[in-house]
Amino acid sequence: MIEIHTGYPEWDEFAGLVKGFLDASLTDIVKEWSGGSSVTGYHTPDCPWLWLRDNVHMMSASVYLLDDPRQLVSFFLENQNDDGSFFDFINLDGGMLRVPTEADLEYLAVVGVYRAWLASGDDEWMKSCIPRLKHGLDYMTSHPSRWDETHRLPKRAYTIDTWDFDIRDDLTEIHWPGKIDEKTHFGIMHGDVSGLYYALKLLEELHAYLGDSDEEERYKKERMGLQERANRLLWNGRFYRHRLPLDDFRIDGVDEESQLSLSNTYDMNRGLPTPEMSRSIIREYFNRKSDGRAFAEWYSIDPPFPTGIFGDEKLKPGVYVNGGIMPLVGGELALAAFRYGYPEYGIDILRRYFRMIESTGEAYLWYFPDGSPATKEASTSPEAYPTDGWGSTAMLAALIQGLAGVRSGRPGFDAAWIEPRWKHAGVMEAEVRLSYPATGKELHYNYYYDPEERKTVIILHGSLVALHIGLPVNVESVEAVADGKKIDVEVGDWELRRYFAVGREVEKELQVLYTET
Repeated sequence: MIEIHTGYPEWDEFAGLVKGFLDASLTDIVKEWSGGSSVTGYHTPDCPWLWLRDNVHMMSASVYLLDDPRQLVSFFLENQNDDGSFFDFINLDGGMLRVPTEADLEYLAVVGVYRAWLASGDDEWMKSCIPRLKHGLDYMTSHPSRWDETHRLPKRAYTIDTWDFDIRDDLTEIHWPGKIDEKTHFGIMHGDVSGLYYALKLLEELHAYLGDSDEEERYKKERMGLQERANRLLWNGRFYRHRLPLDDFRIDGVDEESQLSLSNTYDMNRGLPTPEMSRSIIREYFNRKSDGRAFAEWYSIDPPFPTGIFGDEKLKPGVYVNGGIMPLVGGELALAAFRYGYPEYGIDILRRYFRMIESTGEAYLWYFPDGSPATKEASTSPEAYPTDGWGSTAMLAALIQGLAGVRSGRPGFDAAWIEPRWKHAGVMEAEVRLSYPATGKELHYNYYYDPEERKTVIILHGSLVALHIGLPVNVESVEAVADGKKIDVEVGDWELRRYFAVGREVEKELQVLYTET
């Protein structure tokens, strides 16, 4: 459940619109080979099948709507291949396929388990998944089609960012579902690296929760080494270059150094770049917004590839993943803007998106640069549903985590980070209530801001175990009252802001009051 009350329709009606897109995408596929049971999830915006990738990304917000967030993730884990790899999707007749060019499924499985665990609170299930997750990452970090031992970074075929079809010599049609062979042009794509980094970070957190300090330390050491290598090899000074080629193959007229590809937005929210590097990426997107070449700066890749490079004349510049405008990019960009000190920019992105979906009642995976929506005829995909769950949930996650300021690090909000940015949107009063249907556990707060006194009051209702309250860098004084008793507050620094932690259990209510200079 997601309830937001501010008196402003762009915030109060946002979640309901996204829920409508997800409800229209809900798909149940019978697993005939396993006795007739079924798997349920959200079909992808451009295809009727259930993809692991899309559903994991949608879980950034769909966990507030799903009765059992474990089900689809469990299904893909149970059908893991012997080598540790996972399937991409299950189609309508129950068949499953791994697209050979894809290099992201193993880290996404970790993200899926983590998000399902937060929403379900099922420690035993989470613990039972870890061996499969480790088997998957072992595959990703050792298989010759997935891992470059020279740079000790994941690799993939020459695709556009994280998409599936690849560039090969003298293509005359889209190479899908593709294969890995002597014609494959490998390279290191930053999004695969940040995905692996994030998966290692989540496994580090899970092992810390389980009390396994040795494994916790091992994953921390691995991710720190990965981060150092990636930021040294893939950063071009302003953002992550599209890819680091591993052979001599190049495309005439394509400067990969200048191509800003969609995973730059994911990279920031996964924590691969430093805060200052993230701010540089955000500024790059803002600058490309200012040049007015498209109705929004949420490029799949910019500049795009020439027409026909992928063997299909449909893939012109500005179409689909070849420079089309993708709300999934905008949602991740908005979330990063909130985190790294540009809340007004994050709010601007969310408002622009709300106006799009509210005015039409439709949401598409991608748009042409002039703002017209995707069509099946213009794309290489089989469908162009007006109920995009991938991009809309990315936007909703930015609203929940960025503007409403709620992030959870333990099941059932037992440990959470609260940092509302409502004042930046001109909202003086807000009520937010989030709950997981799988457990019924919720987080509920009221927010009040007095612009004359520059005073903020946050009242959290219900029991809490551990809580971090994010504060503006110019905070002057902070008071906190837990269950009617004043508690000591020690303000610390974190990234680009300040915070304090409540380390004691709260049974009924926590009130926080702070003023700014």
